[in-house]
Amino acid sequence: MANQKRLLSQEEFLDWVANPGTQSYRALLVEWRQGLMEQWAEGAFQGDTPFITAIANAQALVEVKVVSKLMELDYEQYERAFGRDEPLVAPKYKTSPMGAGVVEDGEW
Repeated sequence: MANQKRLLSQEEFLDWVANPGTQSYRALLVEWRQGLMEQWAEGAFQGDTPFITAIANAQALVEVKVVSKLMELDYEQYERAFGRDEPLVAPKYKTSPMGAGVVEDGEW
């Protein structure tokens, strides 16, 4: 399937980064990440059991990592992620106790 989107040039990307709306969005991401870190420090991700605590902390860590990736996006990362002919999709994961991890095509 051919890619129907047009990538921004590096100049257009830098203009987008400098845009006040983008700057506001990035400031919001900084606040979001800081809020998650403060919640963690206050024990907000503690559960009734060690398992629930581990799950809550793992979910918070993933959220912080996603927000951080969005905050740190540069042109090279943008071009690498969106400059491909195939749609950008996350890998499929197996979550069974028999073996968690990335699933190769045809394993389901």
